[in-house]
Amino acid sequence: MGVFDQASKYAVKADPPGFLAWALPRLAARARFVGWADTTQLAFPGEPDRVCDTVAELEPLDGGPRRLADVEAQTTPEPDILERLGEYLFRLRRELRHGQGQAGKYRVFGVLLALTGPEQPAILDMTEEGADGRARCCVSWC
Repeated sequence: MGVFDQASKYAVKADPPGFLAWALPRLAARARFVGWADTTQLAFPGEPDRVCDTVAELEPLDGGPRRLADVEAQTTPEPDILERLGEYLFRLRRELRHGQGQAGKYRVFGVLLALTGPEQPAILDMTEEGADGRARCCVSWC
């Protein structure tokens, strides 16, 4: 991990409510930061361990569904960043639960901090138009 990645994680973790107010002002006004989610996940065979260590758990003030925000920083633009973030988010949604009996599913989303380079696409749209609306997958990032 590079020094810029380390510095980004440090800045995010040093003041989570302040970071969320800066990065997601509307959501920060409607939700409180609960803590950092334990995202230690089993790696697929042959893959390195996966730990998303900047996944914020948020609880809406109105009692709505809890959320997980995966905050990722990239020093240089990566062409497959949306796909990688999608993998992380789908795994978080599938593997982490909250509430009584761990029955509650989180709403999940990603926050991408692009430290250099041009603005990155915000939506990965994998909708298949020829499937008459039956094949739809669209992932968006903040």
